[in-house]
Amino acid sequence: MGRFSEEVTIGGKTLPQGARVKVVLASANHDETKFPTAETFHPTQKLQHQYLSIEYGIHFCIGSLLARLEGRIALEQLSQRIPSLRLVPGQDISYMPSLNMPGLKQLLVEWDQ
Repeated sequence: MGRFSEEVTIGGKTLPQGARVKVVLASANHDETKFPTAETFHPTQKLQHQYLSIEYGIHFCIGSLLARLEGRIALEQLSQRIPSLRLVPGQDISYMPSLNMPGLKQLLVEWDQ
C-alpha cells in the first residue's frame, strides 16, 4: 500500500495527492490498449509486448526465460505424445478467486484413444 506524493491522472481518473493506492499483480497485462484480448488464451500467438508480471521493470524475474522454456517444452511434448489432445468443448472456464496468483479452477481436456 502506498500514497501518491502529488496529484496524478491515470486512465482518465485524477487521484489527489496523498491518495492511497494498492498495486495488484492480477491486474497486470490487462491494459486493453496493449492486450486487446487479455482474457483469451493464445498459445501460438507471439505477443509484441512485454509482460509486466514477470519481465519488466526493476523487479524483472530472472527465472522468466526458464519458465517460458519449460512451459513451451512441456506443451510441445504433450502435443507430440497425444496429438489428438483438445479442450472439452462448451466447458465453463472459471478462475480461482485470488488477487495474487489467479489460476484456473479446472481445465478439461480429451483425446482419442
